Amino acid sequence: MRPEEQSEEQPEEQPEEQPADPDEEIRLRAWTIAERLARAGGEDAWLIAFEGGYRVELRSTRPAPDLLGVLAALGMGDRWGHRRSTLPHTGGLVQDTVWSEVRLEPFDGPDPGWAGRTSGVGEGSLKGGSSGPGNA
Repeated sequence: MRPEEQSEEQPEEQPEEQPADPDEEIRLRAWTIAERLARAGGEDAWLIAFEGGYRVELRSTRPAPDLLGVLAALGMGDRWGHRRSTLPHTGGLVQDTVWSEVRLEPFDGPDPGWAGRTSGVGEGSLKGGSSGPGNA
């Protein structure tokens, strides 16, 4: 048998594609969200690891330079939200925090590890600032 015939009869075996590491996938997605939130929001983004995933937060006392970019970055997560709070000892300065989470497992209800941290989900606006006193 000639070598050309042999290669036609038996195709070369190609290595099976290994599935990507799920931990690495969510880590990369969280870093991508953090980078995009920081760029669009004009502030440093916080990356917080928790069991089973990551939470990315952007905290600001002023409007985001690129609101649509902030919304697009938040939408990359499995779960996202907004929280508004008055900073202590600032004469009423308001801070908005938007957050996005990526998880290994789909989210299916309240996470007791974040009790009290998710207040404000779906409330307020995502304009990145407030018209309250001290917020120019």
